Amino acid sequence: GYRSWDVTAHMAATASNFGFLIRDAVEGNGGSEQQFHSREKSDNQPQMVYRFTSAAGSVVSCGAQQTVGANADAWIDQGAPTANKGSDSSLKVVSKGPAHNTRGLVRFNLPALPAGCVVQSATLRMHLDSLVSDRVLEAWQVSASWSEGGVTWNNQPPTAGEAATTMSG
Repeated sequence: GYRSWDVTAHMAATASNFGFLIRDAVEGNGGSEQQFHSREKSDNQPQMVYRFTSAAGSVVSCGAQQTVGANADAWIDQGAPTANKGSDSSLKVVSKGPAHNTRGLVRFNLPALPAGCVVQSATLRMHLDSLVSDRVLEAWQVSASWSEGGVTWNNQPPTAGEAATTMSG
């Protein structure tokens, strides 16, 4: 099923949108593998769910909840640091030492913020196809551009701020 990260603080604090990096909270640990559906899969693709509310002192209707699909995603592999996995139907997040971790990247087209409104909530949702239970999964806000067809472990973008977390299952 879907796993969700509350990324409200991440989306409300910045005007830039470089997406999120998904990783196991404890990398280099035992071979735990999570597989998420990518946007190339025909069902249960990554989603960002937004809710807007009136800004302080504003009396406007901010509309209904909006759900948008990913416009780019890929996974990167420490064991194959120059390989690009942007066209795969799964996004793999693996914690396996000493140098075989993998991470996922996902980015969304942001809906236009209605005039007089602010972000009330933002939830990153990704469907787990296979999982190892009791793993903490982190979503880190990416702070530089990347491309679905060009990102690799060696050129992965930096992250900023604190991670949003969820359990694998």
